[in-house]
Amino acid sequence: MDRLRRAEHLRDAIVQRAQEKNDSPADIARKMDMSVGHWYKVKKEPLRLASLTLDHVQTLATYVGWPRVQVMIAIGWLEAREVEQSLSAEWTVEAALRRLERGSLANGLPTPLERAAPDHRLLMARLMLLGEAGLSGAPGLVNPFSAD
Repeated sequence: MDRLRRAEHLRDAIVQRAQEKNDSPADIARKMDMSVGHWYKVKKEPLRLASLTLDHVQTLATYVGWPRVQVMIAIGWLEAREVEQSLSAEWTVEAALRRLERGSLANGLPTPLERAAPDHRLLMARLMLLGEAGLSGAPGLVNPFSAD
């Protein structure tokens, strides 16, 4: 039910934007790179928005003026709690510590991470994230331990 409500809200945003721009159904369909018939089906059954491609989602987000992630939530590709969780610093720290504990790097730790002091846990999580970013070649991250 929640998914339908979000999809209807997005459909209504599309219709509202079309009214603001004086766009006809043909204009909407052309701008979203779909047939007029498909637009009418989407308008009648907004859950059909979930079958869009990523390119269409970006086009739709641009058209309605929403962030792409908000469109992804509206069409049911993502749950709002998943996005909130992934942006949460606490969740990020805990996830990094779980990966650290499951890997070979935690073998030499004298104190189990769940019993370590909060500042130590945060430091270990930061080091883990920094190490993972370095391994993946993520651009733009500065290694505070490098000699440069």
